[in-house]
Amino acid sequence: MHNRCRNVRVRKLNRQTNSSTASNPKHAIFGFLIAVLLALLPLKFGSMNPSAAPFETYSAILSTFLIIMVLYAVAWAIETKLGTNNSSYRLLMRNISFLLGGLATVLLVLILVPGVGYFALVIWTLFLVKFIYEACQKLHQLYGAISLASNLWNELRGRGRGGHGGH
Repeated sequence: MHNRCRNVRVRKLNRQTNSSTASNPKHAIFGFLIAVLLALLPLKFGSMNPSAAPFETYSAILSTFLIIMVLYAVAWAIETKLGTNNSSYRLLMRNISFLLGGLATVLLVLILVPGVGYFALVIWTLFLVKFIYEACQKLHQLYGAISLASNLWNELRGRGRGGHGGH
């Protein structure tokens, strides 16, 4: 009996590990890009005078980048923690972490190569609009299901009251 429970737990853990590694290439790519772009920042600002440090010149972008990185790490951790359970929530967290990782990368590109950064920001915005559109569709479906359930409940409740009043 003990062996059977252990085997079930091991299989469940293996499924969760395999499903979380399925999204790791995305995170590996973002991690690599962000590391390379952060390493390039001193090269861009090395030739400038010391008072023109990145945080002096691009304080809003770098502050936003730091906040986005914290949110990205939280979203990734939640996505990993959900494992194979709650697939709709996991998909939501996957999309959110994709958007946050992409935005973090875009913000660094915006500092290093502004022309390319603005173009990447437009592409990122298109992904954001697509995500919002899909989320609205799901909310509309949810509203329809709730409305249907509410109407059914009201109809059943009305019949129950009507049935008792006639007798």
